[in-house]
Amino acid sequence: MKKLLFLSTLMASLLSAEILLYGPDSAALAMRELALEFEKKSGERVVVNSGPSKTWLYKARQDADLFYAPSAKSMERYIKLAPNLSIDDISIIHLCQTNLMVRPNNPLKITSFNDLLDKKVKIMAMSGGHNSYEFIALKMGNGENLTKLRKNIIVYAKGPKEALSLWRQDPNIDVLIGSSCWKKALENEALFVEVGKEFAIYKAMELAPTKKGLQNQKVQEFINFTKSEEGQRILQDTMWSLEGDLSEVEFINRRFCHIIIEIINIIHHIKGEKMSVNFKGNPVDLKGNVLEVGAKAPKVSLKAKDLSPVEIAKEDKVQIVLTVPSLDTPVCASEAREFNQKIAAFKGAEVIVVSMDLPFAMGRFCSTENIDNLVVASDFVSKEFGEKYGVLIANGALEGLLARAVFVIKNGKIAYKELVKEITEMPNFEAVEEFFKGSGSCCGGCGCH
Repeated sequence: MKKLLFLSTLMASLLSAEILLYGPDSAALAMRELALEFEKKSGERVVVNSGPSKTWLYKARQDADLFYAPSAKSMERYIKLAPNLSIDDISIIHLCQTNLMVRPNNPLKITSFNDLLDKKVKIMAMSGGHNSYEFIALKMGNGENLTKLRKNIIVYAKGPKEALSLWRQDPNIDVLIGSSCWKKALENEALFVEVGKEFAIYKAMELAPTKKGLQNQKVQEFINFTKSEEGQRILQDTMWSLEGDLSEVEFINRRFCHIIIEIINIIHHIKGEKMSVNFKGNPVDLKGNVLEVGAKAPKVSLKAKDLSPVEIAKEDKVQIVLTVPSLDTPVCASEAREFNQKIAAFKGAEVIVVSMDLPFAMGRFCSTENIDNLVVASDFVSKEFGEKYGVLIANGALEGLLARAVFVIKNGKIAYKELVKEITEMPNFEAVEEFFKGSGSCCGGCGCH
């Protein structure tokens, strides 16, 4: 009964606690990603309300905890319109520098803003509120710079989304004047060149708590999270996304998936459930965490064949982690060879084979089998990986070794998981390949599969 009461109380807290955040669409994607990650860590729900200020300003004056703005100019406007804000409480959480985006390999050898004035280059600039070319050109107080620049501008995009579309459609555009915050959206389609120190200008992403928000300690914790290493990564990857916003429905679906995952994990913990698999038809128990798809991937450091560290759950990489009992067995060796041959199908993901084998034995295996596309890593030191990922065999002939499983880790979360029910059998290669062919997500992108 007490367990059920605890579970119902936790569910209520997951669904009811909230911080109310208001701001424009332009940075809403970044704020929603921050909100989801903060909620997973703290259990505090962050509700992001976005759109033109006229659609939410009246309500924000009454119940907002925080305002966000993609520039100081925008935040100063909100402060004038909302009496519950103060300029003294503003926090700068991220800086975006104006950059030049050129074609891959930089065929015109553009190295700074000065090259746009001297060379016959075809430039795309931004108009309206996204305009930055004027400020760059006039930063040194030389009006001739603006005159020269305009002669080379062939198109003015109305906003980031149109800029991306034009950049892809018209290969005659040599340079796009934009922001360093667009690197994620254009990482394979443009080379980023700094404008040069004398022309560099920045925009500040800002948060400002209201009088109500200042009374809530969780609001300050959210602000601190945005400034953390993880928060900065999210901002760098998503701020001023050129691909569009995370819709309200998608955002709610992802939050709902997160809540369900948390409840499932708590039920496993309360009931003391153990996972089990079979070895030659006989059941064996597994020790450690029961990780569901969508859960945060535990960070673990393993030993490579040369004793260097191998980091699991790197947030800047997609990793395929294969766990096997030992590479010195026919099935495990065949699995490693199969993934080594099919590496191209995994779109640049890092493939890591983890076992309890000693690093030196792993080195001999790779040399003998010509395994050069995979990383081999040993959990022999502390068995930390086996316990944190729930694949450490607890009894039977293989006690202390790892069960056979496949994990795909993306953005620091478990995006795909297969725990092979019979240890002597191979994992489903086709299912892993299919995962990489598709989006690898459901529930609005929570990572469920």
